[in-house]
Amino acid sequence: MGNPTVDVYPGELLLGGTVVYSTLQAAGLGLNGCLVGRGSPADFSPTDPICKSVDVRLQESPVTTRFHNVTTAGKREQTLLEWAGAIQLPPVLPACRILHIAPVAAELAAGEVVERVPAEFVGLTPQGLIRSWDATGRVLLRPIDGGGELARRVHAVVAAECECPYLAPLLEEAVRAGAVAVVTKGAAGCEVRSAAGVEQYPAVRVAEPVDDTGAGDVFAAALFVELHRGAPVAGAVRFASAAAALSLRGIGPQGIASRTEIAGLAGQA
Repeated sequence: MGNPTVDVYPGELLLGGTVVYSTLQAAGLGLNGCLVGRGSPADFSPTDPICKSVDVRLQESPVTTRFHNVTTAGKREQTLLEWAGAIQLPPVLPACRILHIAPVAAELAAGEVVERVPAEFVGLTPQGLIRSWDATGRVLLRPIDGGGELARRVHAVVAAECECPYLAPLLEEAVRAGAVAVVTKGAAGCEVRSAAGVEQYPAVRVAEPVDDTGAGDVFAAALFVELHRGAPVAGAVRFASAAAALSLRGIGPQGIASRTEIAGLAGQA
């Protein structure tokens, strides 16, 4: 649950955002994915992989959320060009095995979602909870105001290293409540925080990576699926790292892999 985005590539526009990468990866792992978010129907072509593989429950908006990203000296600067608006929670929400709360730009009351959606497993990628923007659209990060019920109800949280200073109360409270918190570090791998302590895991490498957009979202989706299946943390992290590595081989969602491919690479890692 979260808003999809439109990502700009040379010569083409592709649907993106955490919910797109997450549900496509879930479908690649054999699950029935359902995307709940807000955007423009004009951006959802029937031939797009998301429309062919996933149950898309789109709340209509004149625009789909769109960012302009610029990376300078390893630091990413974002500008919000279009915002689809807040997701309106319907009166009745379906039960699910895995609920991935995946806001990208303050479109979701995550605490309300976790209270209202019956789920066996709750995963959170909280980047959209700490983003705000000024009058020019320049995206700013602001510290989260505690963890609250959300931190106590999640089973796993995945956040990028650059987001952690703004998420410290949520991550700490989630771990105290028994959740696994994973801090992704790109090519440097990831850090896993849990009741057992803090452990470092290396990244899985692939030859000739093409595009790293969405790799963290793929990692989160694969991790949540494996943890829900009962895999040990180390195995789930290795599997998720392999899924993220394979996603680098194509533009946007084109590199998302099947369970067989991921398991093969994870076994070699």
